[in-house]
Parts: sequence; C-alpha cells; structure tokens
Amino acid sequence: MQPCTIRALLIFLTAAIPTYGQEPSALANREPSFVAATRGFVFHSDATINLHDFLIWNARAEQPIDPRPDCVSDLPGAERQALEQAQEYYDQTFADPAANNRLLVALRYELAGFTDLSLVADEVMAPAFAELRAAAPAYRTCWWTEHDARNREWIAELVPRLIAHEDFLRARLSQLYEAELNARIPVDVVGYVSFGGANSLVAPDHLMISSVDPANKGDSALEVVFHEASHTLLGVERGAVWEALEEAVTTVGLEQLPRDLWHTVLFFTTGKAVEARLAERGVANYEPYVYREGLFDRAWPQFCEPLEAHWEPYLEGRIDMAEAARRLLEELNEAQR
Repeated sequence: MQPCTIRALLIFLTAAIPTYGQEPSALANREPSFVAATRGFVFHSDATINLHDFLIWNARAEQPIDPRPDCVSDLPGAERQALEQAQEYYDQTFADPAANNRLLVALRYELAGFTDLSLVADEVMAPAFAELRAAAPAYRTCWWTEHDARNREWIAELVPRLIAHEDFLRARLSQLYEAELNARIPVDVVGYVSFGGANSLVAPDHLMISSVDPANKGDSALEVVFHEASHTLLGVERGAVWEALEEAVTTVGLEQLPRDLWHTVLFFTTGKAVEARLAERGVANYEPYVYREGLFDRAWPQFCEPLEAHWEPYLEGRIDMAEAARRLLEELNEAQR
C-alpha cells in the first residue's frame, strides 16, 4: 500500500465529460490521420486537431508554446498574417477556459469526424474553421512534421502495452465499474490538450491525450488511456459507482456527495487496476497516477486513507460495491463532524 503523502507536482488529469445522448456518426475522412488501432482504441494524429490544440494552448499559456520565430519570419507574408489572425481569434474566443465550452465541444466533435451532432449552429462554428484553414499552411511548414512525429512515437510506444494488457484491463474495469467498456474508442493524440494532459467527451466517446506531458510516458500511458476511457463508465449522475455513492450519501446522512469524490474514486480504481495488472506481469513498483503526481497531497488529502481502508477492499473482492461506498461515506461523514 502506498502512503497517502508523497511528492506533489503541478499537473494532473482532468476530464470534461458533457453527455448529449446521441449515437456517434460514422467517422468520416479520418483515414489520413489514422495511426494505429487495437481492440479498444483507434489512434489518430490529425494536423487540424493538433493546430486547434496548439492555438488553444497558446491562448491560455502565460508564455508562447513552442515558438519558432525564425521559421515564422521566413513564411510568405499572407501565411504569416493568417497564423497571427488565427491566434488572435483563439486568444479572444478561447483564452478563458470557462468560456465558449459548448463551441469547443462542437468543434472538437466536428474535427474528430462526428459530423451529425449539431451542437451549435454552423454559422457559429464557421469563423473557427475559417481561421484553421487559413493558418494550416503556416502550421504545416513550421510545426507539423515534428508534432506528428512525436505523436506517432507516443502511440508506437503505447501499442505494445495495449496488446499485452488491454483485454485484461477492459474486462477488469468493466467488472469494477459494472458496465461494459466500449470497444474502439477514438483517441486523438495532440501536443497539449489542457493543463491536465488528457480529457474525454462521452456519448459519443472521444479521448484526447497529450504526447508531450511527461506524466503520460511509459507505463503511465497505459493508465492515462484507461483513465480517460473510464470516464465513459463513471461520471456525474452516471454509472453504477455514482449510484452506489449517491445511495451511501443518503444512508449515512450526508447532504450531498463530497466534491470530487467520484473523480478520486475513478483515479483510484483505474490506477489500482493498472498497478495490479503490471505487478502480475512482472512490472514492479508501478505507482498509480493519483499517488505519483501528488493528487492526494495537494488536491484530495481527505480521501486517501478512507479509499485505502474501504474502497481497496472492494477492488480486492473482499466486499461489494455498495458496502464499500457505505463505509467510505460513513468515514467521510464522521470526519466532517
């Protein structure tokens, strides 16, 4: 068992998981970006989605991300101006992470090939697409070759791990979350995604994962892809684990579910499943993300010991989910008194 207090870093995973209840359309025009597929996931490295990600991250970062002034200054004037105008549009439209979320979701789905969702009007999305088209030549000249190469390298390092472990982990997580994990979930690999290095959309499912974030490297890549996939099985007001936690809230007399508890349970559940699988296959000393990146130190210290005491027995098959949820919420309720 890992201790609840370990080193803290500045990056952690987040998940934006709006649910719209629609079936995914056929993924059109994605063959040029296709890199690899396994039973569970389909990986893409797409120039337009990476440009979109690059512009968003530059709009939100305090310092320019991956600036290449020499290359940019050598561009034809019209291409350089188009890039600058696109960045200005993204700065004005998307710099605030809390603003225009529905537009961002709509753009992401459209770029990922889900073309029949109609989350916002076409005329609302049109300016962003116009800026992306205009900026594409500059991005391809100055960045895309290297960005695409690092995305493909990340995928190439992950695929053998998936071949070795994904059938087991898909079955194990389906068992723990009491819901079947979907097959062939589309994953776009990009540079940055967000401060968290990965996120997910649900129904239809789409994952984005950073090939740059150091927390997503090596065996940790296996956990990050299954962490994001686990969001399709557990979210706010969605999934058997959520229902068990909500029922336990009522049982123990809490007014509401503690903030972020469900997400901490997801981190803990998927991380422990990956840790156990790797240990079984001879990979010693793997630390789940929630420990390794210090989330219990700086974000959720109140949840660490209760999860180890009451949720881990569920993961080990010693108690059922309902009992684990009751014991977990009971201890948290006592701690609040």
